[in-house]
Amino acid sequence: MQDIVWIIVRRHNRLLLVKRVVKDHNQTLWTFPGGTVNNFDQNHAIEIHRMLENKTGLDVSKFRLVSNIKSQNTIIHTLYCDEYKGGLSVCNNNIVGLGWFSISEIYSLGNELCKHVSNNMAYLSYLIQHYDNHPDEWKEKWVKCDENE
Repeated sequence: MQDIVWIIVRRHNRLLLVKRVVKDHNQTLWTFPGGTVNNFDQNHAIEIHRMLENKTGLDVSKFRLVSNIKSQNTIIHTLYCDEYKGGLSVCNNNIVGLGWFSISEIYSLGNELCKHVSNNMAYLSYLIQHYDNHPDEWKEKWVKCDENE
């Protein structure tokens, strides 16, 4: 089983998407920042921190695991983050664009959106709404990304 990490970075009511080059299909698709990890667990905080910084230029201070989505031979571990420093910059050869999108704008991307994201947007939208309505339920489950803590 392959472990993939998505990092949902939020600024107000907009989510960060990256436009990645899909090698096999010679095209580009919008998806959440992240990538493949070996044997995921939440102890990968520093690795995930570096992954986001290396792809987007953002320095995340903490994240929270919000879901594990099983799809065929893949498990997508979805992390949520709304505290970060720095500005966006394309820092990776496989990334050709970065942008902040509302949920309705993400839906409107249609075929330009990665299939896994498209298939799971309703569930991810629900999780984000739940966070907004019940932030106290999330307080104890944040994982710090600082190497010095």
